[in-house]
Amino acid sequence: MGIDLAGLEKNITGICVLVLNHELELYSVRGNEEIIKRIEEEEPAVVAIDAPLSFYGKPFRDCDLEMRKYCSILPLTFKGMKQLTERGIKLAEIVKEKDVEVIEVYPHATKIALHEKEGDEELLRELVERAQIKNEHEYDAILCAITAKFYYEGKYRAFGKVDKIIVPR
Repeated sequence: MGIDLAGLEKNITGICVLVLNHELELYSVRGNEEIIKRIEEEEPAVVAIDAPLSFYGKPFRDCDLEMRKYCSILPLTFKGMKQLTERGIKLAEIVKEKDVEVIEVYPHATKIALHEKEGDEELLRELVERAQIKNEHEYDAILCAITAKFYYEGKYRAFGKVDKIIVPR
């Protein structure tokens, strides 16, 4: 499952459930309760969240600094990023209590990684063509779900040593 998390519950969060045979379901939700309900109903093996899942009071963590060499990334001290980080940390804690593995992802980095390898780019194109995407959040949720799939299959790269951002390999 991929979640393109909004910083505030009043804004749209995109969710993509990707089954191993590449069937997918897309949802646009708002509140944490809706997200948790979808997780409980779908019982995913991995939940990939597009949000920082840790914060130490500094603009960048080790994974962010490493990621900045690969692509652009915003500092965690920006107001919008602080809200997103707080929500991401809370959501990740709730999901982990349900014995579901949670990973932090970044759709922009996933898109770059998929374009680096021709066959992987085809997977994204195939999923997007079949999907009834209603907004950019659902599109990013697809990228998150693809990252979860690669992670589940052991085909990923982790940026950072203390905290990790997962990207397909």
